[in-house]
Amino acid sequence: MARGLLLCLVALVMCLVTMERSVEGMLRGGNSRRGSVAGSSCTLTHRVAPGHSCDEIAETYKLATTTLKEFNPDVDCKHLLVGTKLCLN
Repeated sequence: MARGLLLCLVALVMCLVTMERSVEGMLRGGNSRRGSVAGSSCTLTHRVAPGHSCDEIAETYKLATTTLKEFNPDVDCKHLLVGTKLCLN
């Protein structure tokens, strides 16, 4: 009985985590893909950390924010996800 209950709880937790991630993606616009890079020709990248913004990242690498957005057309700077890999060239 206890083992069956434990398995049900584990399944429920896994389901809730999956749902949370799905909802988070929808709320953030669904177009900031974790791990995305604009193209295979990209040789310089930046991995987004908590608190980063496109403006700050662009400034760090001496790029215009518009240029950073051109290099990463699938990334939504208004909803930047931690862990997203941005192309810088």
